[in-house]
Amino acid sequence: MNSPKVNFTGRCPQIKTAYKVCHIVNENLPHVSSTKVSPMFEKMKWKFTDSYDKFLNHNPLFPLSCSNASEKKFFNLMLCQRELIRRMNNVRDCFSTRSKTDFERVNNTFSQLKLARLGNCRENAEASAAIMKMNGFNNVYTAHLKRGDEKIDHMVCLFNKDGSPFNGEWNKNTIILDSWGGICDFAGNMFKKYENMFKDYFYIPRDGKFGFDHIKSLNLSDNELSQLKQSYPELLFKK
Repeated sequence: MNSPKVNFTGRCPQIKTAYKVCHIVNENLPHVSSTKVSPMFEKMKWKFTDSYDKFLNHNPLFPLSCSNASEKKFFNLMLCQRELIRRMNNVRDCFSTRSKTDFERVNNTFSQLKLARLGNCRENAEASAAIMKMNGFNNVYTAHLKRGDEKIDHMVCLFNKDGSPFNGEWNKNTIILDSWGGICDFAGNMFKKYENMFKDYFYIPRDGKFGFDHIKSLNLSDNELSQLKQSYPELLFKK
């Protein structure tokens, strides 16, 4: 299932740059996201509630007993989702969770997306921030979304339009780059899009002000950035 797409015209250069990063990620690091396909599976669970209860309660030591062809297809879909989530967790454990430095994390994230072709919003946000850094943007961050005091299970890349450091409080110049969702815009506009377009993908609290949590900037030296540019020239902006 594809994520929602938003066309844009006449946007500021910084937002066009953000969309360029989205294109680079999707073009050169194509991958499957278990979160992105989750709404399809959730709809199936609501449609076949009795079969889903049967699936959850069956003993894995014995084969599933299907009452008809539709139930067999449903069970196969549920097994596919379970396997996708299992592989996603294993891939993360194999690549990114063992990184000791930001340079290792970036290399492992790129490798995970290129080799395993699996990743969720965390990998997209980290890849986007690294690509921005590789192309000369300094004050670029990754962060989790939140609303009020509640954390939203979604991670994005962000930066200020004027290139200034982000102090934790978003304003009219703060831009969200969300290559997982395929959209980029000023933070205020993005929060409205999340409410309207992405409510089926992750839980969004109803009340409170949107903001960011766990804000991080990649710590990459000039030498490390040079190594990344040499290893991944396809992630650089074309002149």
